[in-house]
Amino acid sequence: MIVETILAALVASAFGSAAYLYQKSVDRKEALIEKRRTAYEAMLSALYHFDFRERARGTEQYDKARLQLALLASDDVLRALSMVHEGTHVDGDGIGPEDLNQRSVDLVCAMREDVFESTKISGSDLEYILPIGIRSVGTTI
Repeated sequence: MIVETILAALVASAFGSAAYLYQKSVDRKEALIEKRRTAYEAMLSALYHFDFRERARGTEQYDKARLQLALLASDDVLRALSMVHEGTHVDGDGIGPEDLNQRSVDLVCAMREDVFESTKISGSDLEYILPIGIRSVGTTI
């Protein structure tokens, strides 16, 4: 009788510990996703307010957002971000607003895939609603 009671307590304790560890893992994942969402919002705001013709303006907000993403973003988001950064800084004079818009669309798609774990929205769905690179015909940001 005592052995059975001890065994039952050990089994219950093991299951309780496993459930606790699993819940902590889920909580950490949810916290990371929430931090990523916040960082992604900051990056999109920085891109929206970034003046690509006068790179000195808006650079601080953009650089802070990039640094935050270096720590929090998934690999796919960082790859897409590097293409946006290349277009805005490295090759900013060599690409047009349409190319910058496409790179930004790719970035947003990667962000959506990351925080929603899957998305049915394609780049072509986002292309015309994303005001980065092109705000209106002939106007770049």
